[in-house]
Amino acid sequence: VLGNIDLVNLFTATAETADQYIEKTAIKRKKDSYIRVATSDMVERMIVLSQGATIMTADNFRGIIEAAEKEIRERL
Repeated sequence: VLGNIDLVNLFTATAETADQYIEKTAIKRKKDSYIRVATSDMVERMIVLSQGATIMTADNFRGIIEAAEKEIRERL
C-alpha cells in the first residue's frame, strides 16, 4: 500500500540552497505539519531530525516513486 504521496515542486529564492530551504521549512512548520525529508546527506539528516522532521534515504524515496509509477501504469 503506497498511501497518498504529495509531491511539491520547490523553487528556492536567489542565493538560497535547497538545504537552507529544507532547514528553514522544517523549523517554520514543525509544529503544524508532518515533514519527511528524502536525503542521503548525513549532515542534512541530523539537522532536520533535530527539528522534528522524519527522514528517508533518497534511494528509498526513488523506490516509492517507481512503485507508484508502476501502479499507475497498471491501472491505466
